[in-house]
Amino acid sequence: MGHPGMMIEAGGEPKPGDGVRLSHGLRGGDLAFGMPALKMHVHVQLEERQYVFPMHLDQIGIVAGEGRVFFSLRCVFEYRIRKEERRTVTLYDGAAPAEIPGSYRVVHERG
Repeated sequence: MGHPGMMIEAGGEPKPGDGVRLSHGLRGGDLAFGMPALKMHVHVQLEERQYVFPMHLDQIGIVAGEGRVFFSLRCVFEYRIRKEERRTVTLYDGAAPAEIPGSYRVVHERG
């Protein structure tokens, strides 16, 4: 967890297209970039049960002096473990769908 003064409050993250500028972020001046669209989601399948959860921006990492920026997204979910239950979590690009597409379902074969 970062310093409280450096954390983005939930819902307060920059929106796609917003300008971000770090004063003196480069040896020759400021580091500036436009915020990209960061839409991702996870599909969680627990045998026959399945869920989709959106991911949220967790941090913006800046490697000052090198002009590099990276983004970290996260998704927190809980589930009850059932003995010998097959579990699958898959990461997808884009916004979370309202309905879970049939193509997301994984066929768990018993060996």
